[in-house]
Amino acid sequence: CVGGPSWVIAAILAVLFGSISALLCAGVLDMHRHGMSPAIVGLAPVPAGVLQAITSHAGGSLSSSSRRSAQLLTASPLALAVCLVGVSLATYSTLSGPTTIVLPIVVSLCLATTATGIADAPSITMMVDLAKMYKRGYGEAVTATELAVTAGQAVGPALGVLMDEAVGLPGLCLALAAGAVLTGIASALTLPPDGFARNSVGEAIGDAA
Repeated sequence: CVGGPSWVIAAILAVLFGSISALLCAGVLDMHRHGMSPAIVGLAPVPAGVLQAITSHAGGSLSSSSRRSAQLLTASPLALAVCLVGVSLATYSTLSGPTTIVLPIVVSLCLATTATGIADAPSITMMVDLAKMYKRGYGEAVTATELAVTAGQAVGPALGVLMDEAVGLPGLCLALAAGAVLTGIASALTLPPDGFARNSVGEAIGDAA
């Protein structure tokens, strides 16, 4: 552990990656429940995967400074929360049908992967900066981020199934939005606005991304 900020960064990663897993699992079950074809079920997550690849590159480019990394880690979960609330409200207000079953799943997955892709690289660079400040190894910093990702991916499917059965996809989106808001606020209160002292290794990681 390298202080409170490391726990906040880990929580952001767990919530973001957990959101992807929860939405994917709930979405697949929802589409299967409504009789969607295997082709539709298999293709539904594809746009989200493409967006995550694109936004991960963008997040790496934007995290070239510690200040930007801190801003991205705060903005990503908050923006995701606002968008998921919008998806939830729109889903509640529409009539049932094939399009209104699949479209909210695709859109919510795309939103989650976009936020995750943008925050992924900044989380690593800030963990590396923290490791330098607390005289820890860079391997520990990267391992901490990976553990947070794994925790989110492990808990996400169970949460997705439970929430989908209890309150449906709109309710799941609201629950995930609540988690994103909490981590975004924690980031704003805990991470320095100008980031941490950037070291040569942190700069190299940001530039390489």
